[in-house]
Amino acid sequence: MSSTPNYFWHVTTNTGHAIRSYRDQVDPKGLEIVSAWLDEALRDDTRILLPGNEYEADVELMYGAICATIYARHSDEPCLRIGVARRSRGADRLWAHVTAVLDGAPDVKRPDAPWLAVTLEGGLLHDPAIMQWASDFERLLGWAWIEKKSAK
Repeated sequence: MSSTPNYFWHVTTNTGHAIRSYRDQVDPKGLEIVSAWLDEALRDDTRILLPGNEYEADVELMYGAICATIYARHSDEPCLRIGVARRSRGADRLWAHVTAVLDGAPDVKRPDAPWLAVTLEGGLLHDPAIMQWASDFERLLGWAWIEKKSAK
């Protein structure tokens, strides 16, 4: 069993804002809920409702990591793209995927793993309310994935 890191880098790729996300910053009950949701999302090949709200996500295993694209319900325009890399293997390809929509964006460097990168996408313009809860969900998703991978 590999050890769980003390923190991961939480980066907003559009701006370059980066902070360390520590495990004690997430609610244990929220983490339990998002962890169970993540298990279901990874089994399902279609969009799945996020826990407790009216948004949907498409979650994919990608390069040994995960990528979640968040949509307002009944919309095809993404609001957020979130990648979580536990290890450095494949992290460069995941970073490229998460930042692919940033044509002309600032040159933000990928941190060493573990990291979570979120790219704000066009759907936010039509549904800015997502920003009221998104960072909390991002942290929960990051820790849910990292702890799942650490337990293996």
